[in-house]
Amino acid sequence: MNRFALILAVAILSASNNARGQDSKLVEAAKKDGGKVVIYGSLETPVVDGVIEAFRKKTGLNAEYWRASAMSVMNRAMTEYRAGNPLYDVVLNNSDPLVIMANDGMLAKYDSPTAKNILRIRSMRASVRSRGTASSESSITKV
Repeated sequence: MNRFALILAVAILSASNNARGQDSKLVEAAKKDGGKVVIYGSLETPVVDGVIEAFRKKTGLNAEYWRASAMSVMNRAMTEYRAGNPLYDVVLNNSDPLVIMANDGMLAKYDSPTAKNILRIRSMRASVRSRGTASSESSITKV
């Protein structure tokens, strides 16, 4: 759970950095529209509390967290979505309910700059490893 909490914190903080740095108009609009983000999730509240505090410091926006089981979160979000009145801004849930929600067209695309950096670093590492393997293999075939 600690690794997931760290990933979640990085994702939310990255989103808040981008919102503040690249789209301050969006943050200002959110402040005028009540100044809070509504989150539905199945993560333990103490884990989310730290992330919300960091988000609040970065953006100046408050966050309201409703916690329930993964299926209850999915059912509530889907009911609101299908009624045309979603009251949430973010859903944090397990992968299976999120797949069901994605199949229902409920998820928006989000390109995380942090994820792009992680993928870029992994790609660089793989490239270095493959070059190391290739040179070892070529030296073996020359013998």
